[in-house]
Order: sequence, then C-alpha cells, then structure tokens
Amino acid sequence: MIPVKKMMIVIVTLAFCVSISAAEDKPLVEITLVSEGKPSASIVVAQNPTPSARLSALELQYHIRKITGAIVPIKTDSEKITGTRILVGQSKQTNALGIKGNDFKSLEYLIQFRQGTIILNGRDWQDTQENRKELGRDTYGHTIQSSRHQIDYYKATGLVEQGAKPIMLPGYFDDQGTCYATYHFLEQFCRVRWYGPTELNIVFPSQKTLTIRGSEIRRSRDLKHIHALGGGWPIIKVQWNNPSDDELNLYWRRLRIGGEK
Repeated sequence: MIPVKKMMIVIVTLAFCVSISAAEDKPLVEITLVSEGKPSASIVVAQNPTPSARLSALELQYHIRKITGAIVPIKTDSEKITGTRILVGQSKQTNALGIKGNDFKSLEYLIQFRQGTIILNGRDWQDTQENRKELGRDTYGHTIQSSRHQIDYYKATGLVEQGAKPIMLPGYFDDQGTCYATYHFLEQFCRVRWYGPTELNIVFPSQKTLTIRGSEIRRSRDLKHIHALGGGWPIIKVQWNNPSDDELNLYWRRLRIGGEK
C-alpha cells in the first residue's frame, strides 16, 4: 500500500512532467516588456476591438503599470508599430500571422510567444445589432444582455486622475477568449493574484524590469461554467474593502465568471 503522501508526490511529479513534455516541442522565447521603468513594448488592438479585447488591453496596461510603474501604450492596428508587440484580440496584425478569432472554439484561447511578439487571442463576441438580439436567460431569470455591464474603468481601478473611461464589459455568457488568455497571462507570467475587487485585495510583484519567457498555450476552459458569490452583500462590504459595483463587475471578469450558455 503506497502512503498517501508518497502517492501525492508521484501524481504532482507526473503532472509536472506532462506539462513540461507538452511544451518541449516549442522553444522558449524571452521578451522584455518594461526595462528599468521604461516601456519597451506596445499593446496592439483593432481599430474597433471587441468588448473582450478592449477590456484585455486596459487590464494589461493597468497591471503592468502597477508592477513596474511604466505605462505601456495601447495602439491600434492602423498605427505604425515598432518594437515589441502584444497583440490583443483579432486585428490586422494577427490576421497577417494567420491567427483569427473565429478559428477558435467557444471558451478556447491562445497565448503565444514569437520573437518580439506576444499573442493573446481567442473567440470573442462581436458587438453587433444582430448579436444583441440573442434570446436567453440565466438561472435567476436575467437576460443575456443584462450581464453586459457598463463601468467606468479608470474609476474602478483608481485611475481617476485620467478622467472617465466608460466601457462595456463582455457579458457572462459572451465568448471572451481574449480575456481568458489575458488573465491567464497575467497570472502565470506576471504573477498577479486577485483575492478581491479592490486594490487592497490584489497582489502585484514590484519590479522595474519585466522580462518573461514562454512558448505557447492553447486550451479551453476546464470548467465550462462558473458562478460564485462569496456570501451576501454585507459580507462582501466587510471582507472586500467596501467595493463599488464597477469594481465588483470587473472582479467577476477577472475570476472568469460565466462561460458556456
């Protein structure tokens, strides 16, 4: 009979070996996003990005700024881009590389490192009149449309000095593969952790230079649908530093609430 402790060591070791072997066929690429507090990359989105891509670009910029103090610029694919690129969502740049959002399945996403380029992509819901007509309700009777919350992004992240930044968040049941790729990237490669919706609840490493190494991750969510709420509203106010509705709605996206219809 194998002791439980030894069995757990064997299982963890096997899992580690499987993950390493899966990445062995692609070489690791090293990319510097910020060097000594100065940005050395650009975040690139389409001229008219999906709600998922727009949010992802802002989240990348915000978290990298909190880690390094540097503001990595967000540019559109109509601008001239030089140097290192973080391609967020589908754009002319990703099309040129043969990567298109519609080639992904629902809940599937891609993190890919190339020389001088990081790609964060997946299947995203497009904000069109036709798509807004989709019918359906969640477990509590709310419409699909009602979960596409409008927030002031800068206010929700404490960047009020930059003015207002109203955006529409992707709905809980909308395809948002680019968001999944971005949050996975921030967790695994930038070591960000979200334990609640306010800045007090977020863990950021502190470093002036941000250099990361990776190859490729392409996967679908294991949990097809996530719904969770840590107690009722009075408990949230106490445990999570009195968050606003905008902070809460942003936090649910970071936790990947929702998923498959």
